Amino acid sequence: MAELPPHRSCGAYTHHLEMLRTNPTYAASRVAINAHASEFARSGGIAARAGVTTIPVVVHVIYRTPAQNISDAQIASQIDVLNRDYRMTNPDAANAPAVFKPFASDVRIEFEMARVDPNGNPTTGITRTQTTVASFAADNKMKFTAQGGHDAWDSTRYLNIWVCPEIVDPNVGALYGYAQFPGAGAADTDGVAIDNTAFGTTGTARAPANLGRTATHEIGHWLDLHHIWGDKNDCTGDDLVADTPPQQDHNFGAPTFPHVTCTNGPNGDMFMNYMDYVDDRVMVMFTAGQVVRMQAAHNGPRSTIGSPAFSAKVDMAAASVQVQNAQFNPGQGMVYNSQYGGWLLLGPGSNFEAQFNLASVPAADLTLTLLHCTSSLWPADGYSPVNIDVNATSLRANFDPATAHRGTGADTRNYVWDKFVIPKPGLNVGANKVRITLQPGNKTHYWIRTLQLDAGGNGSA
Repeated sequence: MAELPPHRSCGAYTHHLEMLRTNPTYAASRVAINAHASEFARSGGIAARAGVTTIPVVVHVIYRTPAQNISDAQIASQIDVLNRDYRMTNPDAANAPAVFKPFASDVRIEFEMARVDPNGNPTTGITRTQTTVASFAADNKMKFTAQGGHDAWDSTRYLNIWVCPEIVDPNVGALYGYAQFPGAGAADTDGVAIDNTAFGTTGTARAPANLGRTATHEIGHWLDLHHIWGDKNDCTGDDLVADTPPQQDHNFGAPTFPHVTCTNGPNGDMFMNYMDYVDDRVMVMFTAGQVVRMQAAHNGPRSTIGSPAFSAKVDMAAASVQVQNAQFNPGQGMVYNSQYGGWLLLGPGSNFEAQFNLASVPAADLTLTLLHCTSSLWPADGYSPVNIDVNATSLRANFDPATAHRGTGADTRNYVWDKFVIPKPGLNVGANKVRITLQPGNKTHYWIRTLQLDAGGNGSA
């Protein structure tokens, strides 16, 4: 049995090239998917996909020895990692260099074990298959019961993840995992395969792949992300994402920042991105551009997967407020600023409300997100706090929007997201209101552009 290598290895690109070579329909579909992603980004399609989408997951555990029959707890630990990484709530996001933090973004995708199987029966979302196969290749055999693995569930409804004893590429050696890109590939092989020692954070998982980032990386491919260096080693590679710096090749281990290649100084490679090859403990972020590409995939070739979530969005970047599933009610002392775009709370007591209606209380807590651009985010300046109330009950009192950024020297006005959980018991069937009121402070205004509420779906297929 080959050992898992001491550094990341991924077979997704090799698998992609083989499909391009052998499947003309897949090659044509990839051209169309890339064109869709470009148009989606150009047209601002990301705004049309407000809210969170929950993807139902089935994990096929393929094992030869009892130790490889990983526990439910190990699987749950992996789902937890995915939800933190794809919602940008992973605590180690703080480890990103300050110059790259403005690019980090919430993918607005969540994952949940499937609750209903393809026949409509209740399920845990886990299958278990004992095999006589000691080692699989990156040739999809683990995806077929007749070849020692387990047949896929309907890949238009589920994300299939196969957790295997071992995956070996004859040209590379042992792989951490590999994924199938979206496109006209075979439906019964569509999904992600991962070595059990690179899955989750407990049980058989071991360093440097013991923090669940292999699945984060491979699902990135499944959602149409390329490796950040563009799979070339001569500075000509392109991952088709504008806000990831060019870099010469993959990075292994834990590089020292900055790591400069391809004349990309002074900041160098964004090696802490989930789509590089660094150790799990170093990976911490997706960029906004990568999010657009993943959302384009979910708008196109992956559109059949995942339950649409409740969302309500108020976009206040223009004088004519744009709303989705919500109503905007400006209160006293709130005016539109035509010079910069966005609405101002001008002084203490000024306020606005966003009203939204719920047919039922969602299965998950809501998340309230504020994208604000305000002078109080200049660290050298003072600030004026705000109160945030939900249905006349305080969610945050005297909240300083710049707490996490004050003293950093960065102008964070254009990208800071503040997120707050609205617990389910605080929500009503029917009308709900979020109210923001400016409090006394050193600054006399608070500039806000977007308010969004969202909740995941029910996780069933």
